[in-house]
Amino acid sequence: MNKNLTLLANMAKIDLLVENPLILQSKQLTGYPTLRRIKSGEYRIIYQINNDILEILVLRIGKRNDAEVYRQLGHLV
Repeated sequence: MNKNLTLLANMAKIDLLVENPLILQSKQLTGYPTLRRIKSGEYRIIYQINNDILEILVLRIGKRNDAEVYRQLGHLV
């Protein structure tokens, strides 16, 4: 997929996430109770919801296949 199209697809997912962070088919990450992930093609968007201040923090966007997106998550939370 063209890099620009991939970027647009990821941005569209993030826009949907902002509207309602739980309506997408998101899943809680095993071992990280405060983190969730959504699929965007071959990419994964890792995010955290902070209900205290109505904040959605996108922590990482990366390819699922090489597991890059899941590396070093412990340092982010």
